[in-house]
Formats: sequence, structure tokens, C-alpha cells
Amino acid sequence: MTKKIVLKLKNKLIPSLYEWLNGIFLVGKESRERIKFNKILIDRINEMGEIKQDMVKPHCKIDDKGKLRTKKESIGKDEKGKEIIRDVFDFKNKKAKEAYNKEWDEYIEEELIIDVLEGNKSKIYTIRDILLNTDQKFRGELAELHNLWCDAFEELPPRPEAKK
Repeated sequence: MTKKIVLKLKNKLIPSLYEWLNGIFLVGKESRERIKFNKILIDRINEMGEIKQDMVKPHCKIDDKGKLRTKKESIGKDEKGKEIIRDVFDFKNKKAKEAYNKEWDEYIEEELIIDVLEGNKSKIYTIRDILLNTDQKFRGELAELHNLWCDAFEELPPRPEAKK
């Protein structure tokens, strides 16, 4: 009996991997396999968005239309010194925000487990090869993310031979 092969990706790595894969130039088969693999990632990203909404609901203020309230908040400055403002959830209080953050932090550490099967192994191993053999130069946060993506894919055994 052969051992089940799985790819494990932490939820927190999925959006950045999707964005990186979408942003690189690929040709032919690699491009097609990327699109197929990204379908798996986008499905999880959409699921994460739904889960985030469900998680935040009990902790967030609700407007008169039943929607989650947001507020403008500074998240720092860009490289030119201009303040970066974004919409953030308007929590009921500090304790509610802390409870949500704890719950969300635990969730994003969970893993998406993808069974490597005959029907998807080509795309998974192609993405592994793209990640491990890219000639893109990395630095800073992107270098750290690339390392974490590679760590996940390096857990896969060598590419299985195609059945004849």
C-alpha cells in the first residue's frame, strides 16, 4: 500500500501565494497548471472571507441595515511618508477586538490539506518546481514568504512517475 501524499499549506500563506503566482510570467503548461492550482487557492480564499465575516460578527458593531460597521484607521506610512488609511472593523470594545483577533489568529494557522491524487499531481508538482526553481529575486517579507511556501512544497516526496 502506498503512503497518501498531501500538500499542507497554512491558511495565512494562501493569499500571498495566490498573488505571487498570479503576478509572475509563465508560458504554456506552467501557466495552465498555475491557473488550475490557483482555483484551489481562490476557493480557500473565498471560504476564509466567509469565515472571517462569521467570526467577526459577534464582536463587531452593526449598522442600522444589519451590516458590519467599519471605520477609517491609519495603518502606518508608505515609503514616501504618506499616511496609509484603510477601513477596519468597528469592534464593540477592546475585549471584543482581542477575542476576535485570537480566534482569527488560530484559524489562519490551520492548514489547507490537499490530497495529491492522479488528477491533480501534475499541477501541484509543477507549482513546486516553479517555486523552487524561480529566477525571481526576493527580499524582505516576500523572501520570507517564498521560503515558507517552499518549505510546504518541499515536504512532498519526489515527483511520482506517471502510470503507464
